[in-house]
Amino acid sequence: MYLSLAYSLCLTLLLNAQNIDSKRSRITVSGTSTLHDWELVTTQIEGVIRFNSLDSLNINQLEIKLESISLKSGTEAMDEKTNELLLFEKYPWIRFTMKDSGLKDQYIVKSRGIVSVAGVEKSIDLSTQFKMSKDSLCFFGEHKL
Repeated sequence: MYLSLAYSLCLTLLLNAQNIDSKRSRITVSGTSTLHDWELVTTQIEGVIRFNSLDSLNINQLEIKLESISLKSGTEAMDEKTNELLLFEKYPWIRFTMKDSGLKDQYIVKSRGIVSVAGVEKSIDLSTQFKMSKDSLCFFGEHKL
């Protein structure tokens, strides 16, 4: 059995705020079961990111959350089963809260944080690629759970 989390988060860079660009961001959870492979996707992502220094990507705070009910497979039966397994009524949010981070090299940020799904918290380490332009910053990565 296999479970993986892939993410693409893009931020619109404004003077004193960084907002998640929901048109360019997405989180995908994919896995296998005894019956078939499956994939769940959402673009409904909320979060906060604050930098000590944007130039050096020194991240002070990062919190990402999505409603578990927003993860969709494309089939109603699979979505209902997923909502049931994620205990969406009791735990409506899936969250990632960064505990620390650092710039590994000019294209990769390393971070450690807590992911919370269906009431279960797990510490994870992420190695995230990024691209920066004059008005946006995008993070890309995948993590096997």
